[in-house]
Amino acid sequence: MKKLVEFVRKIQSEDRFAGFDEAAIKQAIILKSLSLLNWDPFDVDEVQPECETGNGRVDFALRHDSRNRVFLFVKKGAKDFPSYQDKLLKDAAQGKAEMAILTDGLLWWLFLPLAAGLAYERKFHVIDMKEQTAEEITEKLEEFLAKENVASGRALKTAESIYETRQRNLLIEEHLPKAWQKIRDEPEKWLVG
Repeated sequence: MKKLVEFVRKIQSEDRFAGFDEAAIKQAIILKSLSLLNWDPFDVDEVQPECETGNGRVDFALRHDSRNRVFLFVKKGAKDFPSYQDKLLKDAAQGKAEMAILTDGLLWWLFLPLAAGLAYERKFHVIDMKEQTAEEITEKLEEFLAKENVASGRALKTAESIYETRQRNLLIEEHLPKAWQKIRDEPEKWLVG
C-alpha cells in the first residue's frame, strides 16, 4: 500500500498534524487512513460515526456483516490515554467490538476489549508515528485495520495470538524467579546427583 506509506510519511514530516484538535484528527488522519485501508468512510454501514455503545459512544465503529468489529476512540493528547482506556474497553465490550483503538492520530493503542485482564494487559500493540518507520506503521495498520483483514477475521486472530503470547510471557516472568529461588533454597530436593 504505497499510498498509505506516503501518507504516514506526510504525517511524520509535518508538525501541523500534532496541533490538530479532535475534529481535525478525525477528518485529516483517521478517515484518510481508513480510506487507504479500503474502508468507505461515506458508508455509515461500514464506518459508523458517533456509534452508541449502550452507556457510551465511540467516535467510529468499523462494521462488517452488521457487526461491530473495531471501535475507534479519538482523544487529543496521548498523556491522557490511561484515563480513557477503561471507558473505551467498557464501551467496546458493551458494543461487542472485537478490537478497540484509542488514538490521537499519532499514537494508536490497540486493545482486545473482550479478553480477560486489566486494561494494560488487553493492550496488544502500540503504533507510534514518531518512533516507528513509515513501513512498520503501514504494515501494522494493514495487519490490524485493513478492511479485508478485519472482515475475514485475520486481524482478530493475529491480535489474539499476540495477546496470548504476552499472557504466557507474563506468567513466566511472574513464576520463573520463584521457581529458581525454590531450587536454590532446596537444592537437594530438586537436584539429584
